[in-house]
Amino acid sequence: MPPRPWEATTTEFTGPTAPESPRPRVLHIITGLGTGGAESSLVRLLARSADTSTHAVVSLTTVGTRGAELAALGIPVFALGIARGAIAPSALGLLRKIAREFQPTCVQGWMYHGNLAASLLALSGARTGPVLWNVRHALDAWREEPRALRTLIRASAVLASQPRRIIYNSERAAEQHQRKGYTARSACVVPNGVNTDQFRPDGDARARVRAALGIPATAFVVGMIARVDPIKDHDTFLSAVAHHATDDRSTWYLLAGSQTAPSQRGAPAPLDARIRTLVGIHPELVSRLVRLGERRDISDILNACDVVTMTSRSEGSPNAVAEAMACGIPCVVTDVGDAARLVGDSGIVVEVGDAPAIAAAWRGLREDNRDRTNRGVRAAARIRAHYGASIETTRYRSLWEQASQPPAARSGAARTGRISPVPIPYPLTELLPDISPPRVLMVTTLSTTLNAFLLPFADRFRALGWRVDALASGAGRDPSLSSHFDAAHDISWSRRVVGVRNILAIRRVRALVEAGAYDIVHVHTPIAAFVTRFALRSRSRTRTRAKIVYTAHGFHAHPGGSRIGNALFRWIERVAARWTDYLVVMNQHDAALAQRDALVVEGHMAHHCGIGVDVEAFRPRTRAERDSVRAELGITAQQPVLAVVAEFNRNKRQRDVIAALARLRDEATDEMPLVLFIGDGPLRDAVARQARAACVDTHVRFLGQCQNVASLVGAADALVLASAREGLPRCVLEAMALGVPVIASAARGSTDLLDDQRGWLYPVGSVMLLAMRIAEVLRDGRESQRRAERAVAWVRSVASLSEVLAQNEAVYAAALAGVSVRDLTVTHPTRGSRTRGTKASAAA
Repeated sequence: MPPRPWEATTTEFTGPTAPESPRPRVLHIITGLGTGGAESSLVRLLARSADTSTHAVVSLTTVGTRGAELAALGIPVFALGIARGAIAPSALGLLRKIAREFQPTCVQGWMYHGNLAASLLALSGARTGPVLWNVRHALDAWREEPRALRTLIRASAVLASQPRRIIYNSERAAEQHQRKGYTARSACVVPNGVNTDQFRPDGDARARVRAALGIPATAFVVGMIARVDPIKDHDTFLSAVAHHATDDRSTWYLLAGSQTAPSQRGAPAPLDARIRTLVGIHPELVSRLVRLGERRDISDILNACDVVTMTSRSEGSPNAVAEAMACGIPCVVTDVGDAARLVGDSGIVVEVGDAPAIAAAWRGLREDNRDRTNRGVRAAARIRAHYGASIETTRYRSLWEQASQPPAARSGAARTGRISPVPIPYPLTELLPDISPPRVLMVTTLSTTLNAFLLPFADRFRALGWRVDALASGAGRDPSLSSHFDAAHDISWSRRVVGVRNILAIRRVRALVEAGAYDIVHVHTPIAAFVTRFALRSRSRTRTRAKIVYTAHGFHAHPGGSRIGNALFRWIERVAARWTDYLVVMNQHDAALAQRDALVVEGHMAHHCGIGVDVEAFRPRTRAERDSVRAELGITAQQPVLAVVAEFNRNKRQRDVIAALARLRDEATDEMPLVLFIGDGPLRDAVARQARAACVDTHVRFLGQCQNVASLVGAADALVLASAREGLPRCVLEAMALGVPVIASAARGSTDLLDDQRGWLYPVGSVMLLAMRIAEVLRDGRESQRRAERAVAWVRSVASLSEVLAQNEAVYAAALAGVSVRDLTVTHPTRGSRTRGTKASAAA
């Protein structure tokens, strides 16, 4: 018997700690708490919540298999005990009682029944705040769906204008539901995230699982992780096995998921009859077809496979595929939902039901070991870069914050002198009722800039329902951008401002902006920023209403630059300022320069702390994590280690680090540090020759380009940056977030970050003082820890990704409304810890 209402409560309500608390209080209503994708996403999101007391979960059915996990997090869980498919009018009264006690600021529905219940609760007059829906289902196999489900989807369309947001986990699902009558204006897409700490390549798990299942260590294993359901189409998988087995008598096939296990105690299992037929034709498969049933160690099971297959006839954003990719396993998938978008160039996509094509894909991956390995590497990198759990969490938090903010705060809290505690929400119906949805074009010189810096910004605004496109050299040829931008356009720029390619690019920019009807064109990097602003300088002639936002990642005019060079660069910026509506700067020097040269209209400049740091990915490492990374590098736990993260070029001045290291050796330092150079560039060989000439080459390692920079820096005793100039150095911000002491030259930008004893500064080019700073940091561990702790707290309060994204939203809101930035928000102070509502940045 399912638990009765209230008996399933796992913790008691404490009520809001303070009525004015900025944290949203979210009441989640979900159909059930089994092992499906929606349930996994809910548990994953709440497990990463900074404060679980601000969430409560209602299951319309039972506590299922995931209720205990939520209980362990301290989250109240209620099970209403409604039978699947039944109608229970009394449940509405129970939901009202829960809402009255919990006092949510918004209600999040999960799956069709949960969505419907959330809307009915709000429409009943309960004080719930805005409602958000979550749709996890694609309609690729609409005619094959049960009649009851099709009826529910059509009925839900009648209420689809009620929720503030409808969150889909795939682009295709959003389009399909909109064709069924769901409102397009409120739609946003948030793909499923993957916990890459749990799902990662693991050779030990591979060996352990294979040994337990009796699979040879060298065997080729094809796996499929899915419950038995007509939509998952196990028949096609088994047909592909039959095709493959005709010419391959050594591959093993592994099935995991609910009801995939063989019959037990005489009770027939769904796949028994089909597998008996298959084994009758191919008796050699008896021992090589492994049926595991439902398992909780899916990450280990995936690591035991060489290829993972999805044969579904309909999917949204398939969790099992993303998890396999995170484990470094290439996937063969059917072209349903966003599966093709998910795997990109790391997988193989086939048509629904095409068993011969699936078998051929297996055959090709088995025969070409190098291709299979490369695809696995790309798959893992793709998940870490674009589908990590932190990305999913950031998007949902943003949506909950926006939904929870009262209308008064949305429309102009800054006019009362108070900073709004959460980002300004979208759509900005109160300010701009005629814009639905806004459209933004992000422009950079190279597509690598998009990948390195701007993907979280694109993801944020697409999650809010915006259309976000990209324009850069190489963007149209970069498949990794497809999951982050609605469209990625290619263009060819010249390094010379008046080069032929830039002259040709002017017409291309104009045509693209006119055709795209963009509301905002956001330009980055010098060449692309200047040419784009020049192309759009006369917007009446180019027939576009787009507002131009320019982010200066560091003006070329800088302290230490030549007088003539600085004068030239300042003149160029003054010329381009005529075509700039809003300016974003990243350091105090640039803010002062922009004000002195009047580079933007007063009130249209914002001062952001870089592009933000993901403080969940860049968090202080534990002693065990630090020692593990060092062990992999063959470094003892006691060895002093310095990290240098920078491209090898003249500006980064790695030569100063080598010279400082030689000075430490000459001064007979007790224990010489080991310097890890992370990065590549034209001067790498020259720096290596300098190290050999100075006889310190045994104290340096050149690691080249690395994917695990956070782990490497987190294992160091300090980070060193010797640059002659910087905008706002990202490596310094990340090291600060990691709790790693930072020694940097007093270049523009670095001084902003390390001032107020958050690190150590020294004059640019002073090798003697750099050596002294290194010795000081390594000698005085207590002071190093104190400054590192100050740095961590400062980054989390001022420079986190969520903070910078919120500030960027405020700039876009001002641009759309055509008002001063300070009319919508107050930017953070750049020095000291932030205080809300008391101090505006000089840049505002």
